[in-house]
Amino acid sequence: MIRVYKVCIFLACFFSIIFLQSCAVFFSGSGNSGFGGVGIGVGGTRSSTYVGAGVGTSNLGGGVVINPTSSLGLQVNQEILRTRNVLSIETVQTYVSSIGQVLARNSGRSDIPFNFVVIKDPNINAFASPGGYIYVTTGMLDFLETESELAAVLSHEMAHIVAKHHIKLALTELGLDVTFDYLGKILNYDPQTVVPRLAQFVVLQKFSRNEEIQADEIGTLILARSGYSPYGMVRLFQSLETVERRGFLSNFTASHPTSEDRVTYIEAYIRQNNLNQPGLIVDRPIFHQITAQTQ
Repeated sequence: MIRVYKVCIFLACFFSIIFLQSCAVFFSGSGNSGFGGVGIGVGGTRSSTYVGAGVGTSNLGGGVVINPTSSLGLQVNQEILRTRNVLSIETVQTYVSSIGQVLARNSGRSDIPFNFVVIKDPNINAFASPGGYIYVTTGMLDFLETESELAAVLSHEMAHIVAKHHIKLALTELGLDVTFDYLGKILNYDPQTVVPRLAQFVVLQKFSRNEEIQADEIGTLILARSGYSPYGMVRLFQSLETVERRGFLSNFTASHPTSEDRVTYIEAYIRQNNLNQPGLIVDRPIFHQITAQTQ
């Protein structure tokens, strides 16, 4: 009986490890976020091209991580780039990525190779894909008024990845449960079927109220730790609130809670955690020089 019991434990551990590895293959860099409280880790960076701000690897995530170039996340990114009009102005791409690099260093997830891409689209939107891919539209760049607001947009999307919100939504989209049956389906997925579905999904994704609140909090913390005024997040949602009152709804605010509610609790979060320190960046002239090129 004892021998059978030990065998069962061994098999359970074995399949658990396989399952975790399959999660890493499917969602590159989906380890623990490391955001138990207001503490946050700092990861090293490495150089990258203008379409992405890469970060080095470490054990901060606590999960099994593989190179994103072999993951489904990269394929989804390629599908998005194929179906979307990527902005060809390299100075804009470089600028957005440079801000993303700063945020990535302070995300607590140095195991995720974050990439930042500007999409030529008049809609006010930003979205993220599993594997660390973050996209912002020219409509969003034209809408923003300060550099700290741009950093807030990027840190908010980064927070969704850090908190692994995409995993649950993607599994639901694919009709999969986190079971051993899921393991077999993932390992045998059909890229021609799954990739286009996920590419469309990440653009239209809607998170729950609690997930948005968590992303706002983590994003605000990343913002402050990266040298930006946390009130950049407040000003972002104040501006979006004005748009909502005029009857326009950005895809960026398509889910609950409302921008007005978010302003209230983000301000409270900043005060409670004493995040508004002297010398943090609100705006820089380069923001206006760069964004003028997209208008």
